[in-house]
Amino acid sequence: MINSIKKLSLSSILLLLVSCTAVLPPMNQQVTQQFKDKPPQIHHWQKANNQTLLILTFSGGGTRAAAFSYGVLKGLRDSRIMRKGEPIPLLSEVDLISSVSGGSFTAAYYGLFGKQIFSDYESRFLKHPIQSELIHRWLSPKSWGKLGSNFFNRSDLAAEYYSQQIFQNKNFSDMREDMPLIIINSTDISAGMPFSFIPSNMNWICSDLGSYP
Repeated sequence: MINSIKKLSLSSILLLLVSCTAVLPPMNQQVTQQFKDKPPQIHHWQKANNQTLLILTFSGGGTRAAAFSYGVLKGLRDSRIMRKGEPIPLLSEVDLISSVSGGSFTAAYYGLFGKQIFSDYESRFLKHPIQSELIHRWLSPKSWGKLGSNFFNRSDLAAEYYSQQIFQNKNFSDMREDMPLIIINSTDISAGMPFSFIPSNMNWICSDLGSYP
């Protein structure tokens, strides 16, 4: 009985010590000259020389928005137009995708993995029990140390999950050059202003977009 109490006390002390440590390293890496000279995907966008300019915008709205934007991609994939006497998928003519919130899951996944989105996006994200897995992570003792930090909260834990389980720890520099230019948009809550994850904006805060997850 005494040994059990000692073990419990020791475990509690260790847990408290862990919760007092910094668990989140700085995520914004300093921008490099190489990145300034050749930011990811931008050079691909400048070289585009198609007869058709096709831009998609994906709105927010959680998983429903992600599913709707995914349906748009499938519809464009199945639609054909004539190029040099040959039918090609209308999806191949898309030059740029601008997205926000739930729509950004689809845009980012397509920019990272291309046509693979049509084989595993539904099972990996749309039909996956993400909410229950997030709740499990929040309640897991493994997360208590992180959540006890002043630099880490439930949103960070969710972002960590999305990065690992959905996007396979990819960064902006991993966006494929044979895909449309992807612009992910968000909101600066403190200023109430939109913020787009593009090189010019990241340069203002001296951060390397290519290394950003």
